[in-house]
Amino acid sequence: MVTPDVGNTASQDGIVHQATAGQGRSTVNAPTSPIGVLGERPGDPSGAQIRTLRPPWLPSDRGRGALSSSWTGAVRSYGGMPGAPVVVVREGDLTIRTMLDSVDEYEQMAAWRNQPHVREFWDPDDPPATAASVAEEYAADVRGETATRACVIEVGGVPVGFIQFYPWAEYSDDLAAVGITVQDGAWSLDVFIGEPHWVGRGVGSRTVWLLADHLFESEGATTVAFGVEAVNHRARRAYEKAGFTPTVEFLDTDTRDGERVRSILMVKSSGGHRPIRDTRQPPLEAGR
Repeated sequence: MVTPDVGNTASQDGIVHQATAGQGRSTVNAPTSPIGVLGERPGDPSGAQIRTLRPPWLPSDRGRGALSSSWTGAVRSYGGMPGAPVVVVREGDLTIRTMLDSVDEYEQMAAWRNQPHVREFWDPDDPPATAASVAEEYAADVRGETATRACVIEVGGVPVGFIQFYPWAEYSDDLAAVGITVQDGAWSLDVFIGEPHWVGRGVGSRTVWLLADHLFESEGATTVAFGVEAVNHRARRAYEKAGFTPTVEFLDTDTRDGERVRSILMVKSSGGHRPIRDTRQPPLEAGR
C-alpha cells in the first residue's frame, strides 16, 4: 500500500490548500483501553461525543491480513456506530472523520476519484471509478475489518477530500514489494483533496500535519512514512511544509501506462512533531 500518490491535487499545488486558521484541536486519548473511549470535545458547547483509541502495538513481522484479535477489536471500534461518523481529530474548521458505509459516501468518493486532478496521480491506469467499485475497494476498511482507517476530510463541516492511515506492521508484504524498510512502529497515509475549488488553499498540508500529530500522540507512531511520485514536485513541497523529509527513491506498485511509477519516501519522526495540545497552525501558503 505504498501508494499515497500524495500529489492527488497536483493540478495547482499537489495537495496544498488554504483554509481559515482554527482555534484549537479536539482529541480524546484512550490510554487504558484498546477499543477507544467516548468523551466530550474540549471547548465544544454541544457536548458532542468523539471516539479515539490507543491500540496495543503490533509486532513488525505481521503481514497483511493477519490482524491480532485486540487490533481487530480496536479498528472496529474506530468505525463507531452504523450511520454515525466518528471524529478522529479536529483542529479549528478542519476535521478528519471516519468514512461511512453508505451509498452516498461511495458515490462521493467515486466522483472525487474521477476528477482529472485526482486521476492524474491516484491509480491513473484504473478505469473510472463507480460507487460499486469504490465500495468493493473500501468497504472492508470502512467497516473496520482491516488495519486501514478510511476517512473523510471536512472543512467547516463540508466534505472536501479523503485520507486513510494504517500501521506499516500490517503491510510488510507491500514494503517488500517495493524494496524499502521503515522504522518499527511506523504508520503511513494516503490523501487527496477531491473538491476542485478547495485545491490550492492549504487544506491538504494542514490535514497531513494534523493526522501525523494524531498518529504520534494517540497511536504511538514512531514515524509517519509514505510515498510521493517523483515528478509531483508541488506535492513534495506541500509535504515538506508539513514537516516531512524526502528520503529514498523506489518504484511504486502503482502504474502509469503500464510502467511502475518512480516515487520518493517522505518521512516525519515523532521527535519533530508539535504536541497535540499545541494549537498553533502549520505554515500555509497565502490564499488565492
